[in-house]
Amino acid sequence: MKLPRTLLMALLYLPFTLLAQDNTLDYIGIGDAYIRELPPSVKNTAVYMSITNDSEAAIRIVGVSSELAESAMLHRTAMENNMMTMQHVMFLEIAAGQTLLLEPGALHIMLTGLKTSLRAGDSVPLILEFDNGLNLALNVPVVSL
Repeated sequence: MKLPRTLLMALLYLPFTLLAQDNTLDYIGIGDAYIRELPPSVKNTAVYMSITNDSEAAIRIVGVSSELAESAMLHRTAMENNMMTMQHVMFLEIAAGQTLLLEPGALHIMLTGLKTSLRAGDSVPLILEFDNGLNLALNVPVVSL
């Protein structure tokens, strides 16, 4: 049986492609994730958590999404001209063996255009998108503070 050249080349390179990719996110640890309960009229909120990278290489979160918000973005709170501002950031990098904190007044995930009000006890689905093409799905609890 004679295989077409394209198929033969694909079969030869397939094992190398599979070895080159890490198809799990077992090295990522998420801790203390939460969203503050807000009044029903508020349509924007922030997500906070700690993200630990237990791998031997830096990782980057390059996007975030949630089906309960029109938009989800990575943000940084910063002081500019004596005013607190929020700035969109293109990615969050977590060094090997390190933990990155997303917390009030600093880095966070911003959800805008909430499609429903969030009450304490609810859970918000969230997807973290990594630069290696993998995604990590989370359910973030809404808490009353």
